[in-house]
Amino acid sequence: MPAYRPLTTLLPSEFLVRVRSLEDAYLASDDPIEQSDFHGGAVRWRAEREPILQVVETDGSFLDIGCANGYLLECLVRWAHERRIELEPFGVDIGPRLIAAARRRLQGFRDNF
Repeated sequence: MPAYRPLTTLLPSEFLVRVRSLEDAYLASDDPIEQSDFHGGAVRWRAEREPILQVVETDGSFLDIGCANGYLLECLVRWAHERRIELEPFGVDIGPRLIAAARRRLQGFRDNF
């Protein structure tokens, strides 16, 4: 079996510079909505994101590809709970600092990121 190689050894350095720049931009604010690259406030955030749950009818897993800081997943879990639906959040992102933020945000699901 081949030895494990970290992703950073497989990606071009120019790409990794862009990832770090993107992380810097996302994490420049303390506002979790802005850290999700959204700048419309909490009311608009919910109005534009909650409709995702219209296709969720039962308990289950939910995968967010490009999850950034995990705030969308945190909200979807809460909003689904209001509808008596339990979601287990999973997230994938290319930015290690964004994944670290998501793990801090959803500590009960740290291993799902």
